[in-house]
Amino acid sequence: MLSDHSELTASICDIARAAGEVITHFRLLHPNVPRRMKEGASPVTEADTAANNLITQSLRKLTPEIPIVAEESVACGEVPDIHGNSFWLVDPLDGTKEFIRGRSEFTVNIALIVNNAPALGVIYLPALNAIYWGGCGLGAQRQEDHRPPTP
Repeated sequence: MLSDHSELTASICDIARAAGEVITHFRLLHPNVPRRMKEGASPVTEADTAANNLITQSLRKLTPEIPIVAEESVACGEVPDIHGNSFWLVDPLDGTKEFIRGRSEFTVNIALIVNNAPALGVIYLPALNAIYWGGCGLGAQRQEDHRPPTP
């Protein structure tokens, strides 16, 4: 894992923003978002899957020793062994129903869990270009760009 906690946090914020760009791209291409239903009758879109793939690939490159529990990966049967000390917990597009409805209330969520407790968390709101992060010793931080929501 990266030795500097602030470097790790910055990297995770970058990954969340990149996933948000992927999600925004899908919204622009498909205003009437195509979707399918996954087990449990919740919707999933190509944006969910693409953001999930970007995040998991980026995390594997950044911290190959840490397993990843990602919503869309788990839905496809990819369930890692998390009996170790740490794991990433990812919801690549939280608020899929809002995303489908064309609203701006959806997020990209990435957290690092260490010893069964959150050690780092990042929440990115792509439609508002606002990002929140926090963790052990970091407190909570926010960075916003007050641009209008994406159509």
